[in-house]
Amino acid sequence: MNKSFVNTSSILKIPLIFLLFISFLSCDDDGVLPIFQPSYDKQLGQELSVQISNDTQTYPLLKNATAKEYLQNIVDEIIKAPEIKYAKQFDYQVEIINSNVINAFAIPGGYVYVHLGLLKYLESEAELAAILAHEIAHIDKRHSVQTIQKQYGVSFLVDLFMPENASQLTTFATDLLTNLAFLRNSRENEFEADEYSFYYLCSTKWYPAAGKDFFSRMLKQSKTTPNIFEEIFSTHPTDENRIEKLNKLIEAKGIASATEANLFKERYKQFKNSI
Repeated sequence: MNKSFVNTSSILKIPLIFLLFISFLSCDDDGVLPIFQPSYDKQLGQELSVQISNDTQTYPLLKNATAKEYLQNIVDEIIKAPEIKYAKQFDYQVEIINSNVINAFAIPGGYVYVHLGLLKYLESEAELAAILAHEIAHIDKRHSVQTIQKQYGVSFLVDLFMPENASQLTTFATDLLTNLAFLRNSRENEFEADEYSFYYLCSTKWYPAAGKDFFSRMLKQSKTTPNIFEEIFSTHPTDENRIEKLNKLIEAKGIASATEANLFKERYKQFKNSI
């Protein structure tokens, strides 16, 4: 995509230069320059979600209201966690992609997508909650926006989000979905999403470190069947360090061992049989 397609009027040039200068002074605690407000996440996320919904070949959304409600109820509980920064600004919602791929991803503004293959692979509701909380952390910590900011630069993005360039935002969203680079999280971002997933779940009914069971099983099985995990490993780098970090969080918080009372394996088994 040509990053120079937007023409800024001469009237806006001085304010724009001033804003860029101020923006370069420091990032906020999300690692995003202050000029990029959460409203930008919402605007970009809405455009991306529309394109995902329209691309039924690449993203065939599952038409199962009961299954979607099951996931949405978990999301609604997670975003009540006090650590969630943008619970009121972002419209957190979840969709299920009808494919056997084992993966999940999030886009800015509150949109979470979970592949049916992942739902069938998980073994407890707590594991699902950990996955959803992890994706919510990517959104709330604005990881995709950080990545886009680094890849495209500040000046380009300032121009892009000006009201008169709305049509160019559509083109930009198409390019993002084509190369999917903004979905490829760094190890640093994965660790942060794991950490905040744990914190979010500490105030819920689910075992907060159920993700480590998922990681352990996946790493073990990937040694004999690596192909089925290719996509999730490409967007979510996974290694033993992620398990080790969760174990340290468990120890630091004094979390008791998991039980059926906070894993909900039987309830999840019933859910899997219904989809």
